[in-house]
Parts: sequence; C-alpha cells; structure tokens
Amino acid sequence: MLKLVKFDCGCVGTLPNDSGASVLVYACDGGRDDPPLDIRARDMSGKTFKALSDDSVTKFVLALSSLVNDGWRLREVRSLLGEPLLESPVPRVNELEFSS
Repeated sequence: MLKLVKFDCGCVGTLPNDSGASVLVYACDGGRDDPPLDIRARDMSGKTFKALSDDSVTKFVLALSSLVNDGWRLREVRSLLGEPLLESPVPRVNELEFSS
C-alpha cells in the first residue's frame, strides 16, 4: 500500500526523499479558494511526520481519483458541446519517459 504521512504542520504527502522533498496531496497553507486536495512537490526538510493509517490513505486515494475522473468527464462534456478543450500543462502518460 502507498505510504502517506502527516507532517507536523498539517500537510499530507509521501515520505520525504533523501533531500527532504515530498509530494504533497494536501497542503496545510492552501488558500480559501484553493482546491482541498492538490498535488505539489515541496521541500519538507526538518518537518516531523507520522504515518497515516491504511484507511486514511485509501480515503485520500479515492478522493484524488474522484477529482481526476471528474476532470476527464468535464473534458468529455466540453467536447460534446463543441467547446475548446483547455490545453493541459501536463503531458499524457504515453508521452512521459520512465526510467527504471
């Protein structure tokens, strides 16, 4: 199972790597108009953290999956209505290079 941790500041993300970077799925300092869940990299050096339970991780994964699926459904609706699709700044998975 994916391991997510809650940092002492309230952020939730992956275990920090050797340089202290973590991929956050919830940023504690998000603004009122920011989405409740977001994916961003951040330096979490010096922050303490504790592991989330498997149940909490599952809830985060399901919530993120729901947001992604809603985004794709919105694209389908816009396409059906003949509206232009917004260009995504993120490459499609088949355009990414994965190193092993």
